[in-house]
Amino acid sequence: MTRREERIEGAVKKGLEAARNSFNCAQGTLAGLMREFLPDDPALETLISAAYPFASGGCRGDTCGCVSGALIFLGYLYYKDDTKTPFGMLKQPAVTEPSRGYGIATDYVDRFQARWGDVLCRKVHPQIVGREFDLADHDDAMRFFMAGGNEKCGAVIGYAIRTVCDMILDEDGNIKQL
Repeated sequence: MTRREERIEGAVKKGLEAARNSFNCAQGTLAGLMREFLPDDPALETLISAAYPFASGGCRGDTCGCVSGALIFLGYLYYKDDTKTPFGMLKQPAVTEPSRGYGIATDYVDRFQARWGDVLCRKVHPQIVGREFDLADHDDAMRFFMAGGNEKCGAVIGYAIRTVCDMILDEDGNIKQL
């Protein structure tokens, strides 16, 4: 196994373990990436904590937490705080080839949507659990968990982490500068 493959599988393993512990796809995705690639970063625990409410699209079936967790990581890795720069004076965002919009973030979402058919959590459910669930409804959320939804979301978490890794790592397993 190459160093690149080892790092990808390390990130997936860490992400799935975090998700099993937290029952949180956003935290699991972000934790796997942060703990593999930025384990000593002082913002690690703060970022993972901040990802908490993104699980299952805010528990409303909106944007999949795997998308949110991955975007938080990509944003932290490649973007800067533009909130103090007047609009119109902004530096171009990180870009991969080919790209549009917000560069690597847009590319990631495009890849996720191509694989799962949508970025909405509730629209991914049928592919992994057989039907949509309303996770804001306690009874339906329990049916989701009883159907193995949390475990089956591991496939989505693994895909999310592997996709980010494919985008950010060079052949030697080092993080690319964009």
